[in-house]
Amino acid sequence: MTTGALWRQFGFLMFLGLVTGMSPDASGQTGAAGGSAKTEGPSTWVELGENGAIIARQAIPTRKGLTPTCPPIQISGVPNPPTMMQQRESPAENYPVVVCEAVIPNAAKSAMIGNISLPLPKAAIDKIVVIGDTGCKGDTTGLGIKVTPLEEPDEEAEEAEEAAAAPSSKAKSKLQDCPSHSDWPFPTVAKNAAAAKPDLIVHVGDYIYVSDENWIQWYTQFLKPAGDLLLAAPWIFVRGNHETCGRHGPGFFYLLDPRPITSTTISCPSDHTSPYLVKAGGSQFVVMDSSGADCDFAPGEPEGCKKKDYGAEVATWTGLFSQAKQLIISGDAMLLTHRPVWAVKPPKSKDPLPKDYCQSDTTGRVLIGINSTMQASYSAAGMTGINMVVSGHIHNFQLATYQKQKSGNDPHPQIVVGDSGTELATPPPSTLKNCKLKAESGHLDLSTFQGMHEFGFGVLKGDGTSFDLYSKKGDRALKCSIGRHEATCK
Repeated sequence: MTTGALWRQFGFLMFLGLVTGMSPDASGQTGAAGGSAKTEGPSTWVELGENGAIIARQAIPTRKGLTPTCPPIQISGVPNPPTMMQQRESPAENYPVVVCEAVIPNAAKSAMIGNISLPLPKAAIDKIVVIGDTGCKGDTTGLGIKVTPLEEPDEEAEEAEEAAAAPSSKAKSKLQDCPSHSDWPFPTVAKNAAAAKPDLIVHVGDYIYVSDENWIQWYTQFLKPAGDLLLAAPWIFVRGNHETCGRHGPGFFYLLDPRPITSTTISCPSDHTSPYLVKAGGSQFVVMDSSGADCDFAPGEPEGCKKKDYGAEVATWTGLFSQAKQLIISGDAMLLTHRPVWAVKPPKSKDPLPKDYCQSDTTGRVLIGINSTMQASYSAAGMTGINMVVSGHIHNFQLATYQKQKSGNDPHPQIVVGDSGTELATPPPSTLKNCKLKAESGHLDLSTFQGMHEFGFGVLKGDGTSFDLYSKKGDRALKCSIGRHEATCK
């Protein structure tokens, strides 16, 4: 066992002492802490799943030699409701936690677990809190555990460019100072998002920003700092690229995915699971798993994918969009996908800027619409029934709308909320209007764009016609009205 592995194991035992009221003795085994350590309570929330499912979940840490049993649940307003929560099967030994769940009937008037009142979907959803990319690139346990931050190739390229531009300056640490709410503001964001009194909460993915995959990280990077927000309203959890099977997929499917665990999903089924439709309060949401759609940039572009990989991805997500299309029987739905379909990002290219093309404020580079896989697949599937796309992945805020395209494939308004906790990316343009955006299809005619480089969260109106952006402190930074082909923010 390496020194790093020994350190992580010791930190894991220390963490178990913290959350269970026990501490490791000199031999590394856990023993009674004499009541000196604070015992953390269970994490409790309600999430929405396919076919109108309302699911109560509770994650209860285990103690040495004692596995907790799932508690009873009290549901009123319906005949013969479930009275006991059922245990989900754990994916691995590094999850010393029992996850219990119960499906709450749609007509229920109230639901409680002990003295915890559970939020149920309202008859009409007006305020949707949107957060994304909430994790911290550092140690959130408070135990000094050595961690490796998860970095994307484009983030590493940005850091290398910044270092080359200012070689004499002090090298920037790749780690965030997680105890500092100025460097990792997610606990503050969550507190103020709860104060907004939402009807629904959407997390657009990427919950953990270190490589270790275990209960410690899920608890300290997401569940614990989420705090009061967990019980402020029902949730929809979107899978991000940090939740692929090789990263934090096992924990995502155990803790957050709304679907039942089967023998094929107990660890992690794939990086392209089937979409599902959520209906609540008169609104519809298509939840798309885009975790494995790696080709932000198409072949031929700087940082572009290999043609073979791109072709395989397009074939996969064309099939998934075809499934999603069949889910929408009537009305329109919002598409929830971690990787955006029509967001804006600068590549590494320093090619001359073509006439009338959108330009970055900070780099002067031509901008590209991403994700190329998602764009090509959406078009190939003939996707219909979508009125808006809500995503994360890019670590800032964006709102983009598009003109009517000569091709007839008109993009829908695209919102990106990737600014709720992890280190912010290169600042986006503050505003753009009526310019061309390089894209998978050649180019897209963008009509309006609003960007902001600030930690925070969003509140989206249930019908998608308005979006308010809030700072981490809860102050409103932007108020946006959204139309089919144009948005105005002030």
